[in-house]
Amino acid sequence: MNGNGSVNVSADRKSITICDLEADHDFVGAEYETTYGRTINIQAGPGRQCVSDSVFFGRIRSVMLCHGPDVNPEGGSFRWCDQPHATS
Repeated sequence: MNGNGSVNVSADRKSITICDLEADHDFVGAEYETTYGRTINIQAGPGRQCVSDSVFFGRIRSVMLCHGPDVNPEGGSFRWCDQPHATS
């Protein structure tokens, strides 16, 4: 968790919830990797809200929480990210 958002991974590592904690114009995003090698991105915001996602195959292996005006990792986006954290 950073000052702009929070991330919660379920105990079975099958689902994830991210929340934007600031009432501003920035987004909060989570970039997570599964045990099947897929990298998935989800985002919440702008403004206070939460978004959930889940995986059908495998489990969530690691998560990186990001925030900024654009949390999409494609196309040279403008974002700040925490270091990836393992979920095991």
